Amino acid sequence: MIVYAALGTILATITIVWWEVRLLTHKKEKNAVISISLGACLLAMLLLFLPEIPGPTEFVVLLLGFLDK
Repeated sequence: MIVYAALGTILATITIVWWEVRLLTHKKEKNAVISISLGACLLAMLLLFLPEIPGPTEFVVLLLGFLDK
């Protein structure tokens, strides 16, 4: 079941990147869209296959938790 979720995530990422990149004109914008999307896809795969690791919310709280106090 995890494999199907991973394939769906990869397919969705590829579709979104393809759609966005074909509409952009500048190379820097294309590179930004591709790198952010790949990073998000890698994080999703990591959380799918290793669900016991802390997610992005816990990481942000760790980094910026001092602002809440």
